[in-house]
Amino acid sequence: MMRLMLIIAWLLFAFNANTNTNANANAQYVAVGSKQSPIKIASLKGFTPLSFVDQQGKPQGFLLDYWRLWAKKVNRSIVFIPMTLHQSKIALQQKTVDMHIGLFKLTGLQDYIDFVAPIYPTKSHIFIKENKRSLMTSMDDLNGKRLGIITGFYLNQYMKQHYPLIKVINYTSSKALIEALDNGEIDAFANESVLTWFEMVKTMNFHQYHKISDFGVITRLHSVVVKGNPSLQALIKQGMSTISVNEITEIENKWIINEQL
Repeated sequence: MMRLMLIIAWLLFAFNANTNTNANANAQYVAVGSKQSPIKIASLKGFTPLSFVDQQGKPQGFLLDYWRLWAKKVNRSIVFIPMTLHQSKIALQQKTVDMHIGLFKLTGLQDYIDFVAPIYPTKSHIFIKENKRSLMTSMDDLNGKRLGIITGFYLNQYMKQHYPLIKVINYTSSKALIEALDNGEIDAFANESVLTWFEMVKTMNFHQYHKISDFGVITRLHSVVVKGNPSLQALIKQGMSTISVNEITEIENKWIINEQL
């Protein structure tokens, strides 16, 4: 019962965070006394709780709060531009934004962006239905099976390299992955645990799913700038170096629910 109450309380907060402020205030941070143009940051839709747009149309999430703190540290104005993952990569290529809220290192991206520094570690797991756990106990049991992965995620390259016998099917979001698993379109899906857990908790059906124990990939989201902007790279490093562990933990406590609750 206590676990359920904690989850409900966290969900109520996450869905209603900052609802008393206007959308413009949440979409940017305005530096005091700065006359420089705002730094345009591509943020992501639908990657709750890391980066998303809430019911009031405001960009929210762990990564947005991180960059607001960074902007305060370096006294620079920023503005978030919410878009899909695919749109954000196009925006970086076309230089309609200055930087990205956070990306995983992928082959090919270095042609038009520079990875600056790691922001936050994440861990991916493979999820199956609880009633299938006796049939799929290891990665070998997934050979020939259908595995869902979000389009553009680093896991696509990872699975192709390490598990070529698994049939990968792409979806647009964590929610779509869970729905595809529930509908029998796929046998399992691979995804960031923090994104998956949030979607499962929303429906309170998290006990219907199981993680395959011998798969867990730890990687890091990195700060990213449009290629060829050393001054912004230096500014990012400068501000990130002043963000303390305690400050990151404070933001974590606001957005990241502990799946062991």
